[in-house]
Amino acid sequence: MACGRPRSSFCFIGSALAYSKGDSIPSIGASMDNRAAGFLLIVTGVIALTAAQILIKSRFSHHGAVPLNMAEAWPYLLGLMADWTMWVGLLGLVVSSFLWYAAISRLPLSLAYPFAALSYPLIFGASLLFLRENFTWQALGGNVLIVLGVLLVAGASS
Repeated sequence: MACGRPRSSFCFIGSALAYSKGDSIPSIGASMDNRAAGFLLIVTGVIALTAAQILIKSRFSHHGAVPLNMAEAWPYLLGLMADWTMWVGLLGLVVSSFLWYAAISRLPLSLAYPFAALSYPLIFGASLLFLRENFTWQALGGNVLIVLGVLLVAGASS
């Protein structure tokens, strides 16, 4: 399905409707431009990174602090390797990295990198919600400033 306005979200919806009628599956590149695909990849990557960090931190909370001497490190490492939830978290890191590299292949790094900073407020919120970490007004203020900075970059690039 051809779209007259490739930057339109209606193009993506129209392509999806065409698929439901039996046409071939539209690829991201065919249904949206590189900029939109890049931003979608960044947002998806930031969400994957947030989930991975929360999972990994929850497992470190379960297993305890990483020992700094070799005598205790090997049994600790073996315990981590036997923990399937830790592997899911590590897989999330790999997925988020792949999504990040796919995004920066479509966007200027100077534009993409500030959007990656959205992981900080998301991890802050998720750590409060899922890990029951302590809330501070200073941390909230810092995260609000991060979001405002990303909005400034987005406004300057549009």
